Amino acid sequence: MKQRMIIIGGMGPQASLELHRRIIRRTSANGARDGTDFPYIVHLSLPVPDFIANESRHSEALEIIINELKNIGVSMDDIIIIACNTAHLLQFDIEQRLNVHITSMVDAAIDYASRHYKTIRLLASPTTIRTGLYDKPLKAAGVTVLTPDKDEEQALEVIIRAVISGQAIPQSALDKIPIITQSEQANATNYPPALLGCTELSCAFAEKPNTIEPMNILINHLAARGVL
Repeated sequence: MKQRMIIIGGMGPQASLELHRRIIRRTSANGARDGTDFPYIVHLSLPVPDFIANESRHSEALEIIINELKNIGVSMDDIIIIACNTAHLLQFDIEQRLNVHITSMVDAAIDYASRHYKTIRLLASPTTIRTGLYDKPLKAAGVTVLTPDKDEEQALEVIIRAVISGQAIPQSALDKIPIITQSEQANATNYPPALLGCTELSCAFAEKPNTIEPMNILINHLAARGVL
């Protein structure tokens, strides 16, 4: 039996489904043809409380994730990934309580960004920005991090919630995010790349130029380990 990969998802489900799709696409691109060529994946799409902007619900979300991982008999032998940047705030507690290791999308993205860039623009959920999940370690690595102003932060939350609900993204919100206009101009290289620090933003801005894409960085990391 292949080593099991566990995707902790559902926060929101559109994004974790997109990560799952990209993993399968990469495996196909690497030559998978028969069912036995593909990874063994358990995808937990969990209806956890919303903590995009409400940090007080972390404990409730943590208990749901812990219980579900116990139900499937999670162990140190599993490859565990979290399909949500903000939910990486729970990583340490999950690892400590269940004696497991999580392959961190956030850590992989921080490592990549710190090796390739001196300045980045961070686009993320309100909680990710407030807690410094990305900007604290990036700044410690010598990277200048530009964070959204209040109008941009509100627009990002609108975009994130639209993706979660499967609704069309309001153009009024897109117009407030620099990635939409600046990255499509001929002189886009004059602007710092945007780190998409939320998997919903990876869905909303898929294939946009001048971005740093944690989902794809994680998949590249897994492929380099021979998992895919």
